[in-house]
Formats: sequence, structure tokens, C-alpha cells
Amino acid sequence: MSRIFVFMLVVCVLHVGKAQERPQYSSSTFCLPVSDLVQATAWYQQLLGNVEHFSPAPGVVEFKLNDNTWLQLFEGTIGNGSIFRLEVADIQKQHSKLDKLGISPTAIELVPKVVSYFDFTDPDGNQLSFYKLEPQ
Repeated sequence: MSRIFVFMLVVCVLHVGKAQERPQYSSSTFCLPVSDLVQATAWYQQLLGNVEHFSPAPGVVEFKLNDNTWLQLFEGTIGNGSIFRLEVADIQKQHSKLDKLGISPTAIELVPKVVSYFDFTDPDGNQLSFYKLEPQ
């Protein structure tokens, strides 16, 4: 084997190894614009239940969804095209909860051995979804 070939093979292996490295993220924050922060905060408190929340800056409220995930609401221009999805343990229970809150979720869709889910919107039209991974 020529030295040039061995060198090129080593460079390719090193390059492929670097391409597959992933950054290590310690937490995630998902941000949604709302038209009225006070009303949106109350609505999300009903939706999410008893989760920690606080205001880190004027015009911003953050909900701690778990140790590493935050939902941030801010007063801003309402857009469309994004969906905020949350995994839940009991999809039927969450669907029933939304019905009781007067929120109109779509029917629960099932992709066998993959996922069940339903969609709904917040009062500002932000797209939300609850899903449950299905046993394989």
C-alpha cells in the first residue's frame, strides 16, 4: 500500500469521524409569540398544570417542562408554520382534559407501532400537539 493511499485513508477516516460528532446541549427552550402575555400565561398554566414558571425579563414568561426543557412565551408578532409538540404518557387523558377546558383538539390519530397524536391551537393560533410513542 502506498504512503499516499494510507495518508488519504487516514484523512478520510478522521474527516468522517468529525462529521459525525454532535454538540452536547444541556437544555432546550422553545419560544412562542403571544398577543397578551397575562392571558397566555393563564391559558398555558391550565394546559400544562402545576409546572414552575417565572418571568426572567419584561414581556417574557418561561415554564419549566422538565429538568432540561423550557417553554418561553413572549409578546410579539404571531406567525405560523411551526408546531410545538409535547410527549405525554396518557394521550386519551390529555385529549379529555382539553375537551373539559373548552379547547377543540383534533381526533387522536394513530400510526400503529409508531405514535398516536392530536393537534390543537392556543388562543393566538400557535399550533400545538400532544403525542405518545406507541409500543413496537
